Amino acid sequence: MNATERIVEQYFRLHHHCLTVSDLKIPSAEGRQIDLLVIKPSTEPGKPATYLHVEVSVTSTTHNPKLDKALPRHFDHKFFGGPPLRRERVSKNTPDILRQLKSTYELYGAEWASVQRVWCLWKYNSAGVAKLQTDLAAAHAEVSADKFRVLSFRDEVMPKLAGALGTSHHEDELVRLASLYETKAQEEKKLALKLAKQQAQAANKKFTPPVPEDPTASPFNFILP
Repeated sequence: MNATERIVEQYFRLHHHCLTVSDLKIPSAEGRQIDLLVIKPSTEPGKPATYLHVEVSVTSTTHNPKLDKALPRHFDHKFFGGPPLRRERVSKNTPDILRQLKSTYELYGAEWASVQRVWCLWKYNSAGVAKLQTDLAAAHAEVSADKFRVLSFRDEVMPKLAGALGTSHHEDELVRLASLYETKAQEEKKLALKLAKQQAQAANKKFTPPVPEDPTASPFNFILP
């Protein structure tokens, strides 16, 4: 499990209050594994838990990436047992990875059609998500469009994890480091606000504090039931 996968795992645990299984091996599937199986228990009697199969592919970049035509093939490879991008077709000697993946879901009580397939990347153009979902649902008719989701590491995971950290002394080194950086950021915001107020008073101007951003208004807001 690499650093970004650990951070995404802590995001689901601390922000969404989920249970997680990491690096879940898929038996007899050419060494394939699930980065994260996320389980959101239901608080309503009789309502089933929400399951998410999360794959993390985070590379920081300075440009605005598009959800291009290669991404459906990534989904097909990771979530439906398709061939990797370097191969066009599944060879006749390739094991039935789709069947093994379904069996792995069932071991944890997840129904195939209800699992949310989540691809986490650094950032993306939110305008392309609807088309991606439609194309994937057309290619995999047994899974509805809303079960295909994209998660932004930069715009959703990091800020929401930072907001969930508080001042607790976390045992995970990465989470502890993120907590310290968040404490530093909050102190800098308070200092900047104090200086802006002093400057306004010195200039005999009315000081108007900035309006806090509404995190739920973000197009990258990732909602779970």
